[in-house]
Amino acid sequence: MRVWTEEEVARFLEAARRSKHYPLFVLALSTHATILLRKGVQPKVVAERLGHASVKVTLDTYSHVLPDTQHEAVKAIENVLWTGAVLLFVTGLVKLIGGCKDFYELEKGIHELCQKYSEGKIDSLNFHR
Repeated sequence: MRVWTEEEVARFLEAARRSKHYPLFVLALSTHATILLRKGVQPKVVAERLGHASVKVTLDTYSHVLPDTQHEAVKAIENVLWTGAVLLFVTGLVKLIGGCKDFYELEKGIHELCQKYSEGKIDSLNFHR
């Protein structure tokens, strides 16, 4: 598939603007942009495809079609933080196992570790019971 030159795009847009079907052309462009953004295509790429002078124009026009953006950002940071919390818990557990003499002491230490974890008192990889 051949990519149009800037001159060809300019001629096409000018012809489209003069056409009585221009509203349909605008609708097609808007649909095209909406589908691309919903599918996760970077706004910069969409801006280039639409011929916008700046990605700001694209985001100002189409940001309403991205309602999941904040939700996705929250999920991403939650995943990172949850992974870190699990790592801290496992690190504390490994240190605990290494320092126990018998099963009773291990069980008691695991209970203490779980309690501290649930209270949010585990805050570094240097966890000591």
